[in-house]
Amino acid sequence: MQVTSMRHRGIRAVASAIVAGAVISTAVGCAPAAQNEPSTPVPDSLAVSTLRQPSAFNVTSLSEGNDAYIWSSIYDRLLVKDADGNLQPNAATGWEYSSDGLTLTVKLREDMKFSNGDQVTSQDVKATIDNLKSKPGPHTDKVVLITSVDTPDDFTVVINLSQPDPSLLHNLAAVVGVIADADNVGAETAATNPVGSGPYTLDTSATTQGSVYTLKKREDYWNADAYPFKTFTVKVISDSTAAENALRSGELNVAMTGPASKAALEAQNYGITSIDAVAVGVIKIVDRAGAMQPALADPRVRKAINMAFDREQIVKNINQGVGSPTQQVFSPAGDAFVEEAQKTYDFDVEGAKQLMAEAGYPDGFSVTMPSLVFTTPFEPTIKQALENIGIKVTWEPIPPQNTTSAVGGGKYPMVFWFDGLNIPARMLKTHYTPTAFLNPMRNEDPKLNALLEKLNKTVDPADQKPIYQDITRFVTENAWDAPVFYSGALVATAPGYEYKGTVANQFSSIQLFGVSK
Repeated sequence: MQVTSMRHRGIRAVASAIVAGAVISTAVGCAPAAQNEPSTPVPDSLAVSTLRQPSAFNVTSLSEGNDAYIWSSIYDRLLVKDADGNLQPNAATGWEYSSDGLTLTVKLREDMKFSNGDQVTSQDVKATIDNLKSKPGPHTDKVVLITSVDTPDDFTVVINLSQPDPSLLHNLAAVVGVIADADNVGAETAATNPVGSGPYTLDTSATTQGSVYTLKKREDYWNADAYPFKTFTVKVISDSTAAENALRSGELNVAMTGPASKAALEAQNYGITSIDAVAVGVIKIVDRAGAMQPALADPRVRKAINMAFDREQIVKNINQGVGSPTQQVFSPAGDAFVEEAQKTYDFDVEGAKQLMAEAGYPDGFSVTMPSLVFTTPFEPTIKQALENIGIKVTWEPIPPQNTTSAVGGGKYPMVFWFDGLNIPARMLKTHYTPTAFLNPMRNEDPKLNALLEKLNKTVDPADQKPIYQDITRFVTENAWDAPVFYSGALVATAPGYEYKGTVANQFSSIQLFGVSK
């Protein structure tokens, strides 16, 4: 599961929410214990599978998909997130914004060393961020507001901004917060064997590029006790069915599974962890100004579209009960989530028809929507739901390689899309800002613009939360979209292991896994 740009986040969601096994499937060096054994040996090795070959490991190429299992083990990050999604210190011991939000001062731990023995200092943080800024890559947009990085001493980093950035702290818990060795950050070897200060190093003798990546634990790591596995292996397994079969045979230790397999696995003493929301399925009403289909400019029509869907039945029948209905795109574990917004629209076909008539469309209208590689299972249900209120849908097949241009090019008035759940700031940049990928017709509204401007001037996360929620209320009440459901996931773990991922934290790190108690 790879992410190459903001524009590809929806495609990533397909890999993480539609194709089983894209969130996680894990192998272990020993088979699970038989059911009649009195106890399960405490495991000290773990291997995680990914659907495709990872990107290179130099900083500018890092992906925040499953590739992060590897690079987040090699590189330390300044901050991390806990199970509730709250930011916590890691390589950074503390941070503080200036009153105007244009300067962030970060204090580093003083007991960190790179795998080559060099001390980690503020110069390494500066070199890493400068590298991200100087070379085009998938994370350029995350550092565009950083004007410079100062290093007043060896363990103080000062990040200067051209304007406040509400997503900066969250970015420091991902790629922007990575610390590479200043002497090696731009080296050719960084692509396949980077120098990092993280808890593991890449064992090149046991690694086959494109197939198997083996990492060895660093006993001298400052937080070594937090990592129970001495060996961590990432295997490329492109077929999710093969991963589940390997789980059943004992070759794999943890894997994504489906509702049909749940009971059988539980009977074999596998643990099942349910993640209620990993992505959102949403009808994007792209043409809100009515340039292609004038009817969509009327809020009553957009509200009628929201009323057309029996969300609970869609989750039950199509998603097999894995997930939950939603009327907002933001994560239920994030600051932008508004509980009462989930009750904005009832499933009411007759009420929707009445709104259509009041808007001047008693006989409905027609729209063409793109048929994408991941929309096929949902197309009959969407078509029928919309036709029930008079909207006739024609699905136009789109080759997979043209997905981004078809959706982001503003060629269709409505689009069904999957988006992996992320922090509110990034979801905004994908869905609702004037330059958002899923806002290709550049729809704006004075009230929303005012909220976005207020948010951009607010740096304290506690103060950001009510603004995010006001944005959610605005886009929901004005029916800018028709969100339908959160797509969930089931993770099966063999005896001796546990999966610790949550709705709030699904970042692909070895810290998602532990030894069961």
